[in-house]
Amino acid sequence: MEHAEDVVDGIPYVKEAVIFLLATVAIVPLFHHLRASPVLGYLFVGALIGPFGLQIVAHAEGVHVIAELGVVFLLFAIGLELSLTRLRAMHRMFFGLGGLQVLVSAVVIGSIAYLWGMSGHAAIVIGVALALSSTAVVVQLLVERGAFALPVGRTSFAILLLQDLAVVPLLALIGAFGGATSESIYPALGAVSIKTVFAILLILLIGGWTMRVLFPFIAKTRNPELLTALALLAILGAASLTREAGLSMGLGAFLIGLLLAESEFRHQVASDTFSFRGLFLGMFFISIGMSLDFFSLQDFWVELIIGVAGLVILKAAILYALCRCFQVPAPDAVRACLLLATGGEFALVAVSASLEVALFSEYVGQLIFSIAVVSMILTPLLAQLGDSLATRMEKAPLEARPESADGDTRRLENHVVLAGYGRVGRAVAQLLQEQNVPFVALDMDISRVRMCADAGEPVYYGDASRAEILRRVGIERASLVLVTIDEPRTSLRTISTIVRVWPKILIHARAHDSDHGEELLAMGASHVVLDTVETTVSLAGYVLRDLGAPMDSIGLMLESMRDRYRLPGEEAEGDDKPAS
Repeated sequence: MEHAEDVVDGIPYVKEAVIFLLATVAIVPLFHHLRASPVLGYLFVGALIGPFGLQIVAHAEGVHVIAELGVVFLLFAIGLELSLTRLRAMHRMFFGLGGLQVLVSAVVIGSIAYLWGMSGHAAIVIGVALALSSTAVVVQLLVERGAFALPVGRTSFAILLLQDLAVVPLLALIGAFGGATSESIYPALGAVSIKTVFAILLILLIGGWTMRVLFPFIAKTRNPELLTALALLAILGAASLTREAGLSMGLGAFLIGLLLAESEFRHQVASDTFSFRGLFLGMFFISIGMSLDFFSLQDFWVELIIGVAGLVILKAAILYALCRCFQVPAPDAVRACLLLATGGEFALVAVSASLEVALFSEYVGQLIFSIAVVSMILTPLLAQLGDSLATRMEKAPLEARPESADGDTRRLENHVVLAGYGRVGRAVAQLLQEQNVPFVALDMDISRVRMCADAGEPVYYGDASRAEILRRVGIERASLVLVTIDEPRTSLRTISTIVRVWPKILIHARAHDSDHGEELLAMGASHVVLDTVETTVSLAGYVLRDLGAPMDSIGLMLESMRDRYRLPGEEAEGDDKPAS
């Protein structure tokens, strides 16, 4: 027994990992039931068990090591969702909006720090550090809300990606300022820039060769474990390379994700690495919660409140103004400015590096550190506030808003709105076309949308859970809405939006199982059809037909089967039953 304990003790941080997982399983589901963001749950777990809470875990070194991998896998997943083509389309938002956000925010915050009594060098570092937002927290919130592919998601991510690149000159400046000679600044920046370009080119070259040669070679073995191992090798190898170049590890993983997004292995690799992302990312949020020293807050709680409030207000105002200058719609600008108004994890890195070179005092470092951490903890709440404000703006009377519908959809009346244009949605659309019933469809798969648009079908890219997008396809003039979205949470959000804004419209929906169907009915759907039931009914009909049963008897038996599986609370309306 003692030997077993020695073996366990030989595994680094195993005790901490067990405590983290136990606390997570016990506490995070509570936040889910309270309809709060799981991010808040992870942050609360970290604050509770950390060295400044109950001190169940006295040292956070282990979780910090694991936490960095959470950001790595998150940015890799983001790269998979994008592609080089889509990234090139974002260049205006990336360089223009993202660059201006960092520059303007850094100048304003740095000027305030200088007036507060900081040296010029310290003010520059504080300005740039607090201009950066939390990539991990913001992107996770976007993913939770299904908003990553929406305008607010694309806008926010373009800014975050530029901010990640801004970390490189920031760390170079800290090193140069610590040397106390202004002559060393430009050589340091030049050296880092060369290393950055070299690392990115090397990743793109080696990564491209890996996608073209190694992945097809491993795939021929039909061994999924080998494919997963190769994906992990590519991710961690690229992350290590960018780290050696002084860049964020997540940037290397993001580049590998971009390359894989163009390949046929995209979906398999995404599935294989999903569990890694969720586990490590949870550890990242726990580590942030553990970082806050509650005992030291009493020394500067007034300055902390002023600092957090000032940071959020300043960054939100700057972001909103810049977003509107770049023609981002007002509701999306509100969501983005509140999402990105807080500090980020790179501010923590910058504070640690600055303290090592004595750029400012321990007191100032702890204050800046606390402002960044507390503001990060507030990010989910600010995101909810942004959603609430944006929803109110979207619910403004239509006649008071500029006409934004496409010319083709503006003339539609008594049409059908299809939310989702996959297998089921397209089959229904074909029947509508045969009956000369006008329709318009929304789908989030850009390749599917482009293919259908090329074929002349009225299919548009957009999230049907957004009221503003539904208005663009004339939902207020539609006869009914058919929701066939594959993702259950998105279908629930879609019906919730429709019922809230257009409570009288008829909603038909597809459900994946009985639990999902009951949720859709409770949310306000008028009629729900289960995938499993209709498949069973169709198969039973074919079996009975081939066994020679009379067609009249088959019809009665199939209707009886449908009634048997009818969802509680759904009325039996013969006219609404789909034909077998």
